[in-house]
Amino acid sequence: MAERIAQTFDTFGGVVKRETTFNLRRDQLLVGRNCRPLSDGASVGRGGQSEYNATAIDASPIHSLRRWYKQDGTGILLAASGGSLYEGDDGDGTFASIGSMASARITFTAWASKDKVYLANGSDPLKSYDGTTLADVAGAPVARFVEQHENRLWAFDGNIVRFTDLNVDTPWPGSNGLNLADAKGGTGAFLKSLNNVLIAGKTTGLWRFQGSPVLGASLDQYSEIGCVAPHTAVTTPFGVVFLGLHGVYVTDGFSVQKISDDIDQVLNDRFSEAVAGYCAQYEQYWLALAPSNVLWVATRVQRPGGTAIEWHEYTGFKVNSLTTFDGGTDHGEVFFGLTDNGKVHRAEAGQLDVGVKYNVDVQIRHDDFGQPRRNKKIKGIEALFESPTPVNISIDYDIGKRTASLSSPKIRGVGDELVWDVGNWDQKVWASGISSGRWFSLKQFKGDGRTASLLFRNTGDGPEFKLSRFTLEGRLKSRRIRRDRVSFGSY
Repeated sequence: MAERIAQTFDTFGGVVKRETTFNLRRDQLLVGRNCRPLSDGASVGRGGQSEYNATAIDASPIHSLRRWYKQDGTGILLAASGGSLYEGDDGDGTFASIGSMASARITFTAWASKDKVYLANGSDPLKSYDGTTLADVAGAPVARFVEQHENRLWAFDGNIVRFTDLNVDTPWPGSNGLNLADAKGGTGAFLKSLNNVLIAGKTTGLWRFQGSPVLGASLDQYSEIGCVAPHTAVTTPFGVVFLGLHGVYVTDGFSVQKISDDIDQVLNDRFSEAVAGYCAQYEQYWLALAPSNVLWVATRVQRPGGTAIEWHEYTGFKVNSLTTFDGGTDHGEVFFGLTDNGKVHRAEAGQLDVGVKYNVDVQIRHDDFGQPRRNKKIKGIEALFESPTPVNISIDYDIGKRTASLSSPKIRGVGDELVWDVGNWDQKVWASGISSGRWFSLKQFKGDGRTASLLFRNTGDGPEFKLSRFTLEGRLKSRRIRRDRVSFGSY
């Protein structure tokens, strides 16, 4: 006698990319594309893209981008394209040249009391900008990285960290220097100030500087985990995040934690030009692994068991540089420079990528319903989700054997009976839980298998699509009914 089987999925976490799709935990997804997790366990589509400047600065990519704030809270967007530096006009979406700099990636640091931002690129002398004039910093060394820390400017290139006297941006005495040479021959990769600690990252490890270079300080190497892509190092509220030899790491200046799956180290030469940024709106680290047009996004979410880091894939992003609008009257928005021309886009804007629809995909792992040796036939899906337009639902049996798909009706926006706060259907949904979800039959589709995986695809709704939960129901011969509630967690 065939027995009924059912499995309920009510929390959706992150994606795992491996050579095989076998042996994934139940807290891992096969596909999580163009979506992000919520703290209640649901998955929601990402926002779209809009143009900051409708007309490209030039044909060159935007290789450096920074939002800087003056003391009065005024935000200034700086963009580097070709051999010039530009300032953006938020009102009309145009850029005006403010000076020349070599065509190399720039690091920026702001010094609030000086009301200036400082720029280093490893080719030009260290420069400053006060909102009016781009000028060389007198006596400063040529360096790839610059950081304001404890009322001094610090510059890092190769193995040497130079610094100014207290409360000034010049002079740079020759005796003011830290030597970070190591036996492995590493070179400088980033310089970040975090919680009264100066963190120097090299390709061969991490160093910590604490204290005053005059009154007493310590310089220690605290990790042999290095950074392979300098412009992936981003300061976030929970530490400095960067791309290392085997994955993505976060450090607080004392310890290092891995927050991603392994990344094949043979690919790291390709990833040396990767860039990253921080989305303050959703506590996300955005990693663009050049030269692809794909972003990998790590979202920090609170789960009942603690904090989780969930990774998802964002497609359609030609990212060459990133910055966050997180001061003044801004609200943590992410803007990025394109790889193929001198345009800047805003992320998380609307439902379309500059007028183009994109897919939001959520696919669970292949589940065996606790019965790995028996074939299953999925009869139907009971799903609770929000979607202004129909959603495509596909079922895969075993690995790569897609046998059934259907297009769902709209879940809201169809009529008064399906509009939130109109009538009482929504109250019944929340009161009754999953049993009040929408039932979709798959009886007309042939096929079965030892494992089953479900894929939800929404096209064109972006952040208006939300998947809350669903139950797969089917048949298993001569087996007891098994009901499990599964939770998708973190790395």
